[in-house]
Amino acid sequence: MPTFRLFRPACILAAAMLSFPALHAQKQEIPADLIIPPNLPTFPVADWKDAPGRKAVSFKVGDVDLRGFRYPATTPSDTRPEVLFFNGNGMTVLRTDRVYRALAAMGYTITAYDYRGYGFSGGKTHLADFRDDGLKLYDETLKQAPSHKVVVYGASMGTAMAAYIASERPLVGLILGMPIASADEEFPVFARAVGYPEAMIASSTPSPEAVRIFAERTLVAKSKAPLLVLGGSNDTLVPENQGREILADSPAKPKTFVEVAGAGHNDVILSPAGVKAVEEFLTKLK
Repeated sequence: MPTFRLFRPACILAAAMLSFPALHAQKQEIPADLIIPPNLPTFPVADWKDAPGRKAVSFKVGDVDLRGFRYPATTPSDTRPEVLFFNGNGMTVLRTDRVYRALAAMGYTITAYDYRGYGFSGGKTHLADFRDDGLKLYDETLKQAPSHKVVVYGASMGTAMAAYIASERPLVGLILGMPIASADEEFPVFARAVGYPEAMIASSTPSPEAVRIFAERTLVAKSKAPLLVLGGSNDTLVPENQGREILADSPAKPKTFVEVAGAGHNDVILSPAGVKAVEEFLTKLK
């Protein structure tokens, strides 16, 4: 099961607060990159290789090599859209193999890359770069897809990349698993979840870059692509109401919200209800 660790432990966040006693007059800005785990999951490039049911793929952005896997559909088709998947912050392409294979078993080709600085990819982590890379990866996937149709699927942190692409490109479909409506709404939720003191929460605010990156409610409102939003009723890291807000503002037709009853943040995308919802959504797009 993939793990989505949205934010660093409270002790690290506290260290980032610089001069907490001086924050009474001015709020401390919390950067977007604090969502990135302090000990990045990385793997030797030698382990990045073909395996049954998957092909190693790479894409160069400037001097950075992004590496990932492509999972050909178990029942290939030149008319079905391909799926470009964006991972959560604790996920890598190697660790998330089970998710991709479940999608490929539905009859869709799946492509996913490690973010720069993650897994097999080179470079240094930076969320703003993740978004820019994502747009380039979408354009490349669209060019390579036999059907010239691509569905973008983002999970947790990956919904920021998916929403951004949807605001910039006319997608044939958009899937958001546990999306963040806005940085302002999510910050106090995750801060409390990791034990951030209430006084620090009151004296902190997301940075302008964080606000821009996680403005998913605003970004999705610019897209008319058919939309599926997944949320877990027991998700305490990104409560499902944020996904409902995104759906409400979306001009998409059709658009659907699926609540996975009893699911926490790590349970949604591989739950039977979540998998079924994705399969039904993709089938209707055909």
